[in-house]
Amino acid sequence: MESSREPVCFTCKQPLGDPPILNEIEGGQACPACAMRVLESLPPVLPRSGAPIGERDWAPAVAREDESSFELSGSSFDPNDFPPEPA
Repeated sequence: MESSREPVCFTCKQPLGDPPILNEIEGGQACPACAMRVLESLPPVLPRSGAPIGERDWAPAVAREDESSFELSGSSFDPNDFPPEPA
């Protein structure tokens, strides 16, 4: 008996993949078990409650000479680009 067989999903009977892949079931829909497996393998979007924040991974805003607009990670932000707030 061969012991190096690739594990398969119980729902769609297709290989799991490493990293996990999103397999399709009949009809072209995503396999729900594979979808959950892929989601669980992704890193969290937000830190869990009570976790240390750590260092920021984005560039801080830098004021330009005229102080009316800011540059953040190569893009520019001008507060005058937005319509005035309703009264």
